[in-house]
Amino acid sequence: MSGCCCQFTCQQQKSEDSRGFFNEHPRNLISFFILGLVNNFAYVVFLSAAGDILNGALPPAVVLLAEMIPIIAAQGVAPLFIERIPFRFRVVVITIMASGAFALVGFTDLIETKILGIVIGSISSGFGEITFMALSSFYNSDTVSAYSSGTGGAGIFGSLAYLALNTWAHLSPSLTLKILIPFPILMAIAYLFILLPSDAMKRGWICGAQVKEDEHSLMTQDQPRRTVPMKERLRQQIRLFQYTGPLFLVYFGEYVISYGIAPVLLFPGDSTFNGSEYKYYSFVYQVGVFISRSSANFVRIRWLWLLAGLQIANMIFLGTVAYWNYIPNIWIVFAIILYEGLIGGAIFVNTFYRVAEEVEGDLKEFCMSSISFWYSCGILLAGIIGYQITPWLAG
Repeated sequence: MSGCCCQFTCQQQKSEDSRGFFNEHPRNLISFFILGLVNNFAYVVFLSAAGDILNGALPPAVVLLAEMIPIIAAQGVAPLFIERIPFRFRVVVITIMASGAFALVGFTDLIETKILGIVIGSISSGFGEITFMALSSFYNSDTVSAYSSGTGGAGIFGSLAYLALNTWAHLSPSLTLKILIPFPILMAIAYLFILLPSDAMKRGWICGAQVKEDEHSLMTQDQPRRTVPMKERLRQQIRLFQYTGPLFLVYFGEYVISYGIAPVLLFPGDSTFNGSEYKYYSFVYQVGVFISRSSANFVRIRWLWLLAGLQIANMIFLGTVAYWNYIPNIWIVFAIILYEGLIGGAIFVNTFYRVAEEVEGDLKEFCMSSISFWYSCGILLAGIIGYQITPWLAG
């Protein structure tokens, strides 16, 4: 039977789910880890620096909105045409935009120019997510775990880098961002010099010489590529709802917490953090994300709607804590924020894994690249609500 349409199978968990982490070449796993790490790095740094970038002029949720609106625009439109653009060209452009974003925000004092830099960085991140998840469809499914782990690592490394340079080393926010300008170059290095070409891609002029086909590739040579009609692509969005629905809700809940509720969870009586609670919340949250995004090869969660319910409950609970201030110890809040990150990381990696393994046919690349749009919509809605509730909770 021709694999010309996207088939969603409700197959039982197979023995392949417990394959070792190294069914893919280690160089490819390292490359995808770096791609995830660097692609999300600017996004995390800007969110961690939200208060310093805006300097109290606007709520931190404004930075979230400045990041998410361009990302949604990119992720909503790009999957319809981006496969026609060579991967090599995409990676080079994404790298230049990410470094340029750090430069714009770091070298200016104007709020408007800083927001422009954030927008450019978010477009880079959005196109990067689409590009690298689509790229993973030409490799073993373990690359999904490697990329997800890298994005989780970006959360820890990005928030820790800003915390260390700005808070611990006492460097100014602008100097901190200037120091980080060269970092995105690692993304181009990972793709151009570390990643091995995949025979399944059938795009030798993009990725170099062909190599021996991996029997576990998500897209193999017996699945010929074709141009899929636009109507067929749009129909898949409805069929993807079993994955994208809970993904949307989890991201909505966690970002309402992170950028609407957490800025209000302050403990002025505790001198340990000296008003830097929000930066520490960001770091603890990213630790939870990293742990769960790196766990897919050891623990698989198939009940995605359960994760959605847990995160919404978490959001409601912390909202009441911010309003009535009935938790006396910041370490309890840290534990809850860690739990929030664990749920968020788990929904991300398990959603992509399920789509990678349960969606078949020529639309696999499109489906993998279009999922990001829906969690970005959840983040955008959270940013809009967070912008409204932060002043209300603070008052």
